[in-house]
Amino acid sequence: EFNSRPVLDSSGNIYIGRADGLAKYSSAGNLIWLFSPSADVIEKAVYTPPLITSNGTIYFRGALGLYAVNQDGQLRWRYALSGTSGNYAALAILSDGTIITQLAEKITAINQDATLKWIFDPGRAMNSSNSIGAFVVDSSDNIFVTIDNYIYKISAAGSLIWEKNLGSEYSSLALGPDNTLYVSSASWVPVMGFQGGFYALDVNDGSTKWSDVGSFNNHAELAPVVDSSNKVYVIMSYGGAWVSSTKLQSYNAANATSTPGWTSANLGPYLAAPILTSDGKIYVTDQKTLKTFSASDGALLGSFNAEDNGDLYTYFGAVGRNGTIYTANAYILYAIDD
Repeated sequence: EFNSRPVLDSSGNIYIGRADGLAKYSSAGNLIWLFSPSADVIEKAVYTPPLITSNGTIYFRGALGLYAVNQDGQLRWRYALSGTSGNYAALAILSDGTIITQLAEKITAINQDATLKWIFDPGRAMNSSNSIGAFVVDSSDNIFVTIDNYIYKISAAGSLIWEKNLGSEYSSLALGPDNTLYVSSASWVPVMGFQGGFYALDVNDGSTKWSDVGSFNNHAELAPVVDSSNKVYVIMSYGGAWVSSTKLQSYNAANATSTPGWTSANLGPYLAAPILTSDGKIYVTDQKTLKTFSASDGALLGSFNAEDNGDLYTYFGAVGRNGTIYTANAYILYAIDD
């Protein structure tokens, strides 16, 4: 089974987590190698996307460790880790090569020589092992991450700069070119469903610049994307717990407005986070359909419908330099022409 979304290197090779390890495929879909971290069925499964550095080293998380693998699929080193949600822990890298990952409710920094650099402990036990998001790193190597109800800004040395409680159980982050931090956030409210909204925060102190709140937002785990002109695109749901519409919409963040610039037609209930490419296209998948939108006006540019019973959104995705779109479900890896 495939277990993670695909990631591409500079040569167009595809890396994806499987139930039996990390696999590398050519751009034509041929298996190049498979690295299995362990003979143990639990430890060898790879559930999160790998991180590929400019020197070709591939980093990925297993249930009990952080792995560094060479381009030929040979182990460089393993750093032992344990704790809640290790299989699903995200990765990030700082400018000096430090690898950032999760260790239970703590954030761990590991040096390039497989030694511990620091551990950040928020001093709060996690309420849910799933309530930690992917990291966002700015140009000064400050790290932003959500754990349960809190957003933390951590320095490159592992010290707390600020924390903010949005009262939300699930959040995802994106960083704009003007260093505004965008947050899609929601909490479960009995009878009402997931209530939340979209926030633009000042990265210096975490204060709110503007917000669009009071929405039925059951897709707060889907991170927004931001373009070079500081326009931000996010999937939002409106309505109620049982009757709602879910749409892709844009905000002109440079004007600090909470009014959407454009809103797409209704999307399906099962979705993946949007992908934005430098040529001004946004890719969104629902259960059976991949759609391409124009970032400038939200116009639908094209769509692809799966002919089999697989879900396109489960492990979406990556877009190559030639416009080829890669996505996967449990049993099928797709390459789709733009």
